[in-house]
Amino acid sequence: MSCVTQMHFARQGTMTPQMERVAEREQLPVELVRDEVARGRLIIPANLNHLAKRLDPMAIGKVTRVKINANIGNSAVESNIDQELEKLHHAVHYGADTVMDLSTGGDIDAIRQAILEASPVPIGTVP
Repeated sequence: MSCVTQMHFARQGTMTPQMERVAEREQLPVELVRDEVARGRLIIPANLNHLAKRLDPMAIGKVTRVKINANIGNSAVESNIDQELEKLHHAVHYGADTVMDLSTGGDIDAIRQAILEASPVPIGTVP
């Protein structure tokens, strides 16, 4: 399979397990989720590599509920993987739907890998 995007499947009329999970979480008909993805008005940030870990698919779009994003990250002054994982845990516990890692120091690759492996929510990064 050369194309693995949710939009590709939605435009073919195929409902994926991720679309079904989003429909369940958002209390929407799965057909509506599929149609909104196909139209480009709903996204499911669910990288296949992250789905194999702990990621629970969610959606961002016009027909979904409002989402909360939390920012975490270390600095060049202080870098500690355990602290970043604790921040992730607190963010998710208190309702974050997505988390951005804004780390700027230390072993950023190791920190991000640990966060990705531990996170049930989508992770974005800057820079």
